Amino acid sequence: MLQDRARPRKKSEVPLTTRGQSLLVRNVFCGHCGRRLTLTTCGQRYKKKDGTVVNKSYARYLCSYNTQHPGECSGPASYGTTKLDGLVDQVIRLQLERIQTAPPQDLLREQQGREVEIAKAKLNLLNIQYQQKQRDYRDLQAETLKVIRGVSRLNVDLLNSVVEETTAQLAELEQQISDAEKELQELVSSAEQVRQDYAQLVNWATLYDNCSFEAKKMIAAQFIKAVHVKQGYELDIEFNVSFPEFQKLYLEPEKEGDKKRGRLPLLALAETAGQAV
Repeated sequence: MLQDRARPRKKSEVPLTTRGQSLLVRNVFCGHCGRRLTLTTCGQRYKKKDGTVVNKSYARYLCSYNTQHPGECSGPASYGTTKLDGLVDQVIRLQLERIQTAPPQDLLREQQGREVEIAKAKLNLLNIQYQQKQRDYRDLQAETLKVIRGVSRLNVDLLNSVVEETTAQLAELEQQISDAEKELQELVSSAEQVRQDYAQLVNWATLYDNCSFEAKKMIAAQFIKAVHVKQGYELDIEFNVSFPEFQKLYLEPEKEGDKKRGRLPLLALAETAGQAV
């Protein structure tokens, strides 16, 4: 299941170390009990036909809760890093390839521009209303002088009531203008953040296939929020993508049939390849 969860990326999510040959760092979880999986190394010793003794080691993602509380976690105790990392790696490649082949700059620019223009129009309308209300208030002040001089036809109580109402309306408009200015500023700042985030995604897409394993590890840590794995290497991946336009276009939801089977549609090819690992 590819989940469209908007969440700003944080620099603290970059791995503290890029050593080791596991792609995932503190962002892989057991899909059965929800506990974080830990990386462990297992060893195997065997003798070849010629008598040579071979010591072989391999890494696995271990569900410590499963091993410490037998029967309380319905999933397997561990998952092979080679297979799991291979599947996640192919998902990352597929997603980043989509960024490269169909970048949504025009859509983002159009969407953000429309939102900013609407906010500007709203602020402009409020300013026009405020200016009109100020003119009304000045007229009322002039009428108040006429009442004091005894040349106004208006009742004093009625005039006071209208003045109070106009003053309250001015105060309300001032608050609305302040809120509208903040909203506009947030949209402008958000648009800049979206451009920066998109530029980062494009940069990852360009680098991923040709960078070192350590760099891939860092990209994976920022691109993926969490990987939940279940028996049979059934995956649920959450992405660290901070703007919804990209999610709607590129992190498309699974098909209904895949949802019922709990499968990742993007893993059809990757899983086949992973079985050979």
